[in-house]
This record gives sequence, structure tokens and C-alpha cells, in this order.
Amino acid sequence: MPVHALVIEDDEFVRGTLVRQLRAIGVAEVLSAPDWGSARVSLDAYPRCNVVVSDLDMPGAAGAAFLDELAATRPGVALIIASALEPLVLQAIERHVRALPLRLLGCEPKPLALERLRALLGPVHAG
Repeated sequence: MPVHALVIEDDEFVRGTLVRQLRAIGVAEVLSAPDWGSARVSLDAYPRCNVVVSDLDMPGAAGAAFLDELAATRPGVALIIASALEPLVLQAIERHVRALPLRLLGCEPKPLALERLRALLGPVHAG
């Protein structure tokens, strides 16, 4: 299945790096947003989006609230969280996401290496 991704990341350098990585591993289409408000607009305009790669700590979104809204607006979308938050916080977020109608592919510390990103997307490519 082709991957159509949306990267949500407030740091311009990190956002650009993730977009380039996704393109390098053959993602069909990649959009990006610097905050949750822009991401909402992109998700509304981009119905083919089947993967979201997102930070948690960004303007317009507070971790769990952002995830709850994503689950309500795009249930079933595959999600990769890439965050610099503490490991214990990431574990708590992972437990929260698993209770939502989202397909969690990974909850990873930044920076996300290219090969790790490729491995996380494997299940989506497989269908």
C-alpha cells in the first residue's frame, strides 16, 4: 500500500529532515505542518493521508489532547511519535495512544534514524 504521510513538527530543521527521509525511503506523498492548527487543515484537505509522523510538544497541541483529537478526526490512521520528551513520558503517551483508535507504529526518541523510520513504516507498506 502506498504511504501518504503528514509530518507535524514545529522545528523547521527537524521537519525538513523527516520529510527528506520519508521521500528517500519511497513514501508516495509527504506533506508537513509546523503545528497542530496547520495539521488539522492539511488532514482535512488530504484524505489519502494514512500515516502521521508527529512530535508531541508543539504550539497548538498538548500531547494527549492532540492525540485524542487526531483519533477523533482520523480514526485508524497510522502514527509514529518522534519526541525529545523523557522516556517515562513517552511510555505514558504510548499507553494512552494504545487505548485510542489509532494504529501506533512507534513512539520513538528524537532524532529518528532513517533505517528506524523505514522499519516502522514496514507494516503500512505491507498493507
